[in-house]
Parts: sequence; C-alpha cells; structure tokens
Amino acid sequence: MKKIIIPLLLIVLVLGCSEDEPQIGVLLSDEKELLEFKFLKSANQIEVNSIGEIDNTGVLLFLPPGSDLTNLKPEFVISSKAKATVNGQEIISGQSTVDFQNGALIKVTAEDGSDKIWDINIIMDFPALDAAIASLMTQYETPGFQLAILKDEKLVYRKSYGESNVETGEKVTNSSRFRVASVSKPITQAAILKLAEDLSDFSLDDKVFGPGSILGNQYGTAPYTADKLDISVRHLMDHESGWTNTPNDPMFSDINLSQTQIIDDMVDNRALTTTPGSTYSYSNFGYSLLGRIIEELSGMTYENYINQNILAPSGVYNMEIAGNTIAERKSDEVYYYSQESTSAYDMNVRRMDAHGGWIANATDLAEFLTHIDRNSVVADIITTSSSNETYFGFFNWLHTGSLPGTASILNRLNDSFGYAIIGNSRTRPSDTILDGMQLAVETEINTRTLWPSYDLIDRSLPISSSNN
Repeated sequence: MKKIIIPLLLIVLVLGCSEDEPQIGVLLSDEKELLEFKFLKSANQIEVNSIGEIDNTGVLLFLPPGSDLTNLKPEFVISSKAKATVNGQEIISGQSTVDFQNGALIKVTAEDGSDKIWDINIIMDFPALDAAIASLMTQYETPGFQLAILKDEKLVYRKSYGESNVETGEKVTNSSRFRVASVSKPITQAAILKLAEDLSDFSLDDKVFGPGSILGNQYGTAPYTADKLDISVRHLMDHESGWTNTPNDPMFSDINLSQTQIIDDMVDNRALTTTPGSTYSYSNFGYSLLGRIIEELSGMTYENYINQNILAPSGVYNMEIAGNTIAERKSDEVYYYSQESTSAYDMNVRRMDAHGGWIANATDLAEFLTHIDRNSVVADIITTSSSNETYFGFFNWLHTGSLPGTASILNRLNDSFGYAIIGNSRTRPSDTILDGMQLAVETEINTRTLWPSYDLIDRSLPISSSNN
C-alpha cells in the first residue's frame, strides 16, 4: 500500500507545477522619477551649462536670449529600469537631440508600464523688459540698446536691441561697443583709489597745484592763487574743487584745444566760485585733471594705466578711448544719432578720456562693477576701506552718462543686483531717456522672482594681474 501512495504524490506535485498555473515571479518596478535634467555647454551650441529645476510636474531651465532650441542634446537621470521619451520620441541621455523650440513634454515610463510626465519650460527672454525697451526705442527715437544684469555678482541676463547702423540695418549685438560718456568717471575714480593703495607717498588729500604738489607748476602761470593751491585730489573726486561750469563747461570748448591748453586757461583765467571742499558742483574738468594726476603718478598714459591696472585685473579687455569722427570708429562700435544741433561727431571725445572718453559694451561695464562692489563672490580690485572713501561705499549708487548720440547707466542697485544699460542716442534734457532706462530695468528686477543661476561670464579663464 505504501508503494502505491508515493508515486501518486509525485504525480500531484508535477501537475501542480505545470505551465497552465500562474507563476509567482519577480515584481516589475513602478519607479518613474525624473531626477536630473540639464543642457551642457560642452554638448550643445550654448554659452552656459543650464541645470533644470524639477518639481512634481515641470522642469524649468534658463538659456541666454537667442539660443538655438532646435537641436539640443539633454543630459538627464531617471529611475533605474525606466525609459524616457520627449514628444513621443525615445531619448538617451547625452546622445539624443531634440527640438525644444515649441516646448516639450518628457515622459518617464516605468518597467511596469506606468508613466509620469513633466512639462519642460525653457526661459530665454524677459517679455516685460523687452516690451519696455522697445517702448523706449520708439518714444525716445533711440535706434539701439544693450543691457547686462548682475545677480549675486553673476551676469545672469544680457541682451541687445535694435540697430547699430540705421542706414544699413546692422543690428546691435552683445559685442557692440558704445561711448559710455560720464560712466567713464567711476573707472577713473577706481584708478585714483588703486594708486592711493599702491603708493605709500600718495593720498587723496594731497594737493594738486603748486610747489610740492602732484602737478606742481606744470600748468598755467605760477604763482597760483591761494584757493587754487588748496585744491586736493579728494576735492576733484567729490566735485568740490570750487570750479563750476559757469559760463560754460571747458571740456566742450574749441575741439582743437589740447588738454594742456584747457588746463592752462582754467588755472590762469577762471576763478574758483567757492572754497575747495565746501560746495558740490559737477565738473568734467575736475575728472580731466584726475586723468593727468594718474599719468603723473604712474608714469603711463591714462589709457594704458586704466587698461593694465583697472580693466585687465577685472577681466575686461575690450574697452578703449573713443575716436572723434565716423572715420575714427573702432571695431564693433555703433553709430550715434544726435537729436540736437550738435552732431555726435563734432566733439573731441578723445580729449574727454578720464571724464567721458571710454567705449565699452554692457558686459564690460557689468564685469567692472563686480570688481568694485564690495561683495564677496568676485574679488575686488580695491579694498573696502578705499571704496568707503567715496560713493563706492554706498549701499546703492549709480552713475549716468550722456553725450549727443549716447545715454548710459551703471548701477549698483543693492547687495544682490547691479546692471549696465547703454543706448546710441539721447534726449534733451538727458534725464528724460535716462529715467526711462532706469525705470525699465529696475521694474524688471523688482518684480521678477525667477532668475538664472548660471554666470554668462566665464570665470574659469585667467585674469591679468596689475602691473603695479
């Protein structure tokens, strides 16, 4: 009997394992998360690495204005055993190219067939700001503008608008250079502060004219009046020399006069209106004198000293002193359109060097600002204690500039934001267009909540050291 039961049990066991019975096997994964999504500069024709911010339903990325979205190669990380598709096309991280110009959905499908979808949102332009600047161009008859915005010492947004040359239709680009007019003055001020740090025998309270002074008796006819002997470097920087622009601004006098001839005439023939150090009176002439002081102290031309000791250590290599005429236009320089009787090309701009002679693009100016702003991300070229000797030490400061055919602003708005904006025309009075430019940019800064995290300035490149 026992011999019969054992075979029957074996039959039951075999039948119980037949193919017709459901198998108890490995469970399929239902993981379907999008963990990372980015565009790398090394794999795409873009200026920066753009890292996506991922939430439960979307991916937000920034790319610079003008980026080509038609052929981007994303890199991403998804759940193990899952696969990804964009707009129905299966993609492989770092290999597949995708057209994102009309938006895209990325679907991550788990091993068990379940899926999850994210909307990919790429922001390149700031529409409200673009509309505001387009309005400025129309309202103030300015053919072109150029803009750079800093956040936490990173260049997070730059864009160019309109035309560099109305006659040919040539567009303003990010490399276009503009006369920046009086925005040259902060550059000159930085140089004076740098010299005060570097030279043990020079201070801001040193006298400018007369025996034992910086310029001695080089200009005009000695002996000088007692009040002129009392003018210090600090007085010139603070626009408190005692000279005024009455009856006219000497720096806009006969374009054939040299800097030396103008200084000679001012020292000999124009009396001080107020006691040095007592009264503010904006003075282009005072900053022209600062340029000559820089030359005297450094033994270099003003332009060379600035380029080698202020701009190059700030990572700026594209600035130079402007020419006067259309024939003297520099490479990448825009054309200027005057709205007044004075032509943009009937001035001696080269003579204005230290108070209004530089050409630059907005990126140059923004980069310079990061090196004098007293913030800690980018190393400054002057110390905080030196900055505190001037308006550089203020929480907020800005400097405007204007000439026939030019309007410019450089603004340290606060500890987080700064910007530069330049146009190739101006209104009269100039405050009209400058106020409009300031309002357009600051409205965007004050209302925008989402900003790029990248830096359009490549800080991996070496920066030249001061030659001092």
